[in-house]
This record gives sequence, C-alpha cells and structure tokens, in this order.
Amino acid sequence: MSSEIRVGDIGTVLILTILDQDEDVVDVSSGSPLEIIILDNSGNRHVRTAGLYTDGTDGKISYTLVDGDIVAVGSVEIQARVTIGAGTWYSNVARVSASRRI
Repeated sequence: MSSEIRVGDIGTVLILTILDQDEDVVDVSSGSPLEIIILDNSGNRHVRTAGLYTDGTDGKISYTLVDGDIVAVGSVEIQARVTIGAGTWYSNVARVSASRRI
C-alpha cells in the first residue's frame, strides 16, 4: 500500500494482510465478514465491507475507497478485521498520510 493518499480519493485500492501471532499468513478464504476499518486524525471512523484480494489463501483482503472515506488531512490508520468461525483476526495497523489535493 502506498504511504500517502489524498483527501477525497476515490478508486484507490487498500490491500491488507492478516497474519497470526507468528507472522504467518492466515487463510481468510472462509472469513465473513471481511472488513476494513479507517480512522483519521479527526476521529472519523469508518467500517467498510471488504472483499478477498485473490482467493484468500494469501491472507489478503481489499477495499476500494469511495467518496467520503478520506475527509481530513493528516494521519490515517487502516486495519483489516476478519471473522473466521468463532475467532476474529486483525491485521497490523497501517499508517498513511492523507494530504490535500491541489
């Protein structure tokens, strides 16, 4: 994932990988729901429905930004959340910078 995005980005694809405590990839192919959580420095928190990036065996899920997802300049934290059976798995938090468009 790029380390910078723009306020108002539409169509930018976020891709996150779920790893276990040993840093091994978690097969998320049977996960439901697949979600991406976006938190900006203004306190805006969005939980968005994500999809598998490939077939899920690589642990990757993706989400494509839509209007209103990135609304403030500054630090943005992004995390994936996947429920598999009775367990819930989270990705590491990715921190990116949201800058204004000129």
